[in-house]
Amino acid sequence: MTQHLVHPQRQVHLDFHTSPLIPDVGCEFDASEFARTLKQAHVNSVTIFAKCHHGMSYYPTKVGTAHPALKGRDLTGEMFEALHREGFKLAMEKLIGAAPFGAALPTTVLSVPRRRGRDLLLTLFHYVPLRKALDIDVIEERMSFAGERLDLPSKTKTVRIFGSNESLPLEPDGSFTLPPTKGRLLLEVPGYFS
Repeated sequence: MTQHLVHPQRQVHLDFHTSPLIPDVGCEFDASEFARTLKQAHVNSVTIFAKCHHGMSYYPTKVGTAHPALKGRDLTGEMFEALHREGFKLAMEKLIGAAPFGAALPTTVLSVPRRRGRDLLLTLFHYVPLRKALDIDVIEERMSFAGERLDLPSKTKTVRIFGSNESLPLEPDGSFTLPPTKGRLLLEVPGYFS
């Protein structure tokens, strides 16, 4: 009889769609309670958006527009810190650096990091938020990543397209140039967690 090992995955995807007209965003949010609840629910992975499709950032920023109701509060940072205290790894922060999170990628690109042993798997895809009537986000399959840049920590010397031996070009500034793939792109960063 063949035995199969099952590794259950529980992922929470926090996607903010909060109009700048809502005056009390996060006023009752308790970051410690938030992180404890996720840990008690045995969540393996949490994706947090630092910027929503309204263009509002959930951290203080000088290059974008912070949500006016936060009045300088760093909601994103509070979530990251609380999750870190509960033992969650901050792959996204490590992946794209300190605030402004994701500054090197267009706002319509979602990045989803996953750990596989010592390697980081990173799924990038263009998406179009359609929450108005359908309550879903749609992956935009026609948009290309051609020429866009991905910033990773300086220790990163190799990024490959998953399932191939093709490596992304490493630029003099330490960023990686993405290929002309359309829709979704799965990348592999060997030894990222070593």
